[in-house]
Amino acid sequence: MGFFDRLAGMFSREKADDRKLRQVVTNAMRAYAGAKPSRTHDGWFAPGTGADTEIGQSLVALRDRARELNRDNPIARSGTQLWVSALAAGGYGVDFVSGSAFDKPMRDAWLRWAMTRQCDADGQLDLNGLVSLMANILVESGEVLIRVRKRAPSQYPLLAVPIQLQVLEPDYLDHNKNGINPDNGNPIAWGIEYDKANTSRRVAYWLFPEHPGNSRIRTTSFQSLRIRASEVIHAFKKERVQSRGVTWLHAVVRPLRDLGDYTDALLMKAKIEACYTVLIETDDEPEPTAFDANGNPLPREDRIDEVEPGMIRYLKSGETAKAFDPGNSSGHGVLLQSFLRMVAVGMGITYHDLWSDLTGANYSSTRTGTLKFNREVTRHQEEIFITQIIEPIVEAFALAGVRAGRFPEAALQGYRVEVTPPMLPVMDPKKDGDAERADLDYGLETLSNALRKRGHNPRRFLEDLKAERELLKQLDIHVPFGTATGQPQPGDTPDPEDGEDDETEETPKKEKEPA
Repeated sequence: MGFFDRLAGMFSREKADDRKLRQVVTNAMRAYAGAKPSRTHDGWFAPGTGADTEIGQSLVALRDRARELNRDNPIARSGTQLWVSALAAGGYGVDFVSGSAFDKPMRDAWLRWAMTRQCDADGQLDLNGLVSLMANILVESGEVLIRVRKRAPSQYPLLAVPIQLQVLEPDYLDHNKNGINPDNGNPIAWGIEYDKANTSRRVAYWLFPEHPGNSRIRTTSFQSLRIRASEVIHAFKKERVQSRGVTWLHAVVRPLRDLGDYTDALLMKAKIEACYTVLIETDDEPEPTAFDANGNPLPREDRIDEVEPGMIRYLKSGETAKAFDPGNSSGHGVLLQSFLRMVAVGMGITYHDLWSDLTGANYSSTRTGTLKFNREVTRHQEEIFITQIIEPIVEAFALAGVRAGRFPEAALQGYRVEVTPPMLPVMDPKKDGDAERADLDYGLETLSNALRKRGHNPRRFLEDLKAERELLKQLDIHVPFGTATGQPQPGDTPDPEDGEDDETEETPKKEKEPA
C-alpha cells in the first residue's frame, strides 16, 4: 500500500478500499493473459528463482534419470545417439594460418598429436573419438569436463607437445563444495571457485580423483582436489546466465518414463489377450490332498491365480467358468505417435529420425524438418564445440608447444586457427549440388565457404588437390576433373585443332590462290 493509500485510509476507510479495488482492477487489466489469476491456474507454482538455484537443486537427479533412460529406454537412446552423430560424426578440422614460418611446424605437430592416440590420456582414442565421447556425455549429462594433463617431456618423449586430454563426466565435480575458500577468501559454488574480486571469473575447479559412483576406488583418499581453471575445460549448453549445464533430456524425462509404462501395459494386455484357456466342469469329486490331525480331509484351495497360453483347467462340481475378454481397444497407435512426437519436440529432433517412421511424410515435409534440425546442429557446433571445446584445446596445445620449446614464443601471437565443423547430411545431393554450383557461378558463394560446408578445410583441401593433380600428371593418369563445366583447367594445353585462331603475327594467314 502506497503513501496516498495510507493517507486516505486515515480519513476514510471507504475511500481507501475504493482506491485499493481500482488498483486491483487496473493491474488485472494490464496483466498478460498467462499471468492473470484464474481458477485453472491456482495450482501453478512458478517461482522467480535464478538459473543456478534451479539447476543446482535438480542437477543430480535429472542426470541420473537421464542416464537410466539412456540405458533402458530405446527411444531415449535413439535421440541421444542422433544428437551425438549430428554434432561430432566426421570430426572437426583444425588448420593453422599465420602467413609465417610458424604454421607448418604447428600444423604438422597438430596432426601427429590430434590425429593419433597421443592426445588421449587413456591412450585409446584420437581427437575425433574424444569429441564423440564429449558429445555423448554432453547430451546425456548436460556438461562435460576436459582436463588438460601436463606431461614431462623426459617421460613422454614421443608426444608432439607435452600435454594430454582427460575427458571427465560431471560427477567428478564436487557438487557439494560450497562456501568460502579459507586460504584465499574466494567463493565456491557447486564445486567451482570464483575470483573474489570478479565473481564471474573462474579460478579453480574442485574435482574428485575418481568417479564417486565407482564401486572400486583406487585412491586412498576421496577428497576433492583444487585444480586451476586453466587446466580444465568446462563445456555445456548455456540457455540462461548459469554456471552448470543440465541434461538435454530434461524436458522429456517424465514423458519418456510415462511412455515406457504405457508400452509395458500394452505388452501385458497383448499377452493376456493371447492366452486361450479351456475350463472343464465335472461331477467327479476330486481326491483330497491334505488332512487335519483327526484324519479328516481338508478342503482344496484350487484357485486360479494366473493364466498361461493353452492352459486346460478342471473345475469342481458346482463351479462355473466365465470368460473374461479384456477387449482389443483401438487408438493406441495414434496415442503412441502423439507421445513420440512430444518426445521428439522436447529433444529438439525430428519425429521421423527418432522413430524411423516415414508414414505420411513426403519430400517437402522431410526436407523442412531436416533443415530445421541442421540449423540447430550448426548453432550448437559453433556455440559449444568450436567456442568452448576446440579453441581452448588448440590454445592449450600451442602454449604447451611454446613452453616445451617446440615452437618459438612469437608463434603465440603469429597464428590464427580455422576450425571446420563436420559436414551436415545432404538430402538430395543432385539438387543441392546444382544450387551450390549456381551460387558459385553467379558469385553468391565463395569456394572456401562451400568447402567448409562439406567439412573440408579450404586451404588444406586445395593444397591436397594440387598435390594430387601433380601426382596424377606424373603417373600419366587422366581423371576428368572439372569437365562437368566444360571449362579448361589450369595447366591444360589447348588443342590447335579446336579452333582456327592459332595463327600469330609472325605467321600470318595465307591468302587463297585463285583456281
